[in-house]
Amino acid sequence: MAKFKEGEIQISKINHFIRRERNQEGFKNLVKSIQNYGLLIPVTVLEEKDGSYLLIKGEGRVNAHKALQRATIKAFIFDSKDWDDKNKIVDWLVENKMRQQLSSFDKAQLLKLAKDSGTSLIQEAQKLKINPVTAKQYVTTIEQASDTVIDAVKKNKMSFTQAKELVAGIKDKNSQGTVAKLILEDNLPLEDSRVIIRKAQGLEKERKGSISLKELRSSLLDISKERRDLSQILNKTNTRIELLRNAISVMQEDTKFLVLLKEANISNYKEE
Repeated sequence: MAKFKEGEIQISKINHFIRRERNQEGFKNLVKSIQNYGLLIPVTVLEEKDGSYLLIKGEGRVNAHKALQRATIKAFIFDSKDWDDKNKIVDWLVENKMRQQLSSFDKAQLLKLAKDSGTSLIQEAQKLKINPVTAKQYVTTIEQASDTVIDAVKKNKMSFTQAKELVAGIKDKNSQGTVAKLILEDNLPLEDSRVIIRKAQGLEKERKGSISLKELRSSLLDISKERRDLSQILNKTNTRIELLRNAISVMQEDTKFLVLLKEANISNYKEE
């Protein structure tokens, strides 16, 4: 067991290893408990070289202290040199048994750490209840994504699915950043971001290098024009279909037309 010290640390210096969604009712009870009885179990952190702390256990307790507007929290402080990535994974998963509550991005980070530490990716995928193919895609996304994309996902400004498709489609990290910036600035949903990614792929192949935001915005205007033109065509087509339906309804009530139609069918049949 690695040596540790117990102390009071500044909450502002704590970095989260992984964030997870919490049950709000349970969180309210935790806040109330800490307010009434104080913190019974200190959080576990790793002290980094720069004086910051990496939170391993106790995210709920840290958030509860923030909710109570407290600046410090009691902690078991370990030296980061004594903890390798594999131990971080094991201890974090022990702390958070409900793995299915983790976001896709959280799972991707854990799988990346598992791979880097030499742990079997298949075993970790089983623990996280995802198939090995998906696990590999998650790791590839983390490894190949630009800092801009990772930061956007961390801040919940971009979904992990958007990030995964962006990284799969655009290999140049500068171009990834450009596409991500456009998606964020225009708050594009998944379907629209897919259109932009496909357009960016085409531009990247043409240029054989990074693409600019100006080029991409110009493409977006082209896409908007294409959509408007397509919408007009569809509206005209629907109008013509409706006129044709009305004409058919009128003809179906015309006795003479039905007789002629029947005779034509009989005539064609005889000729065959």
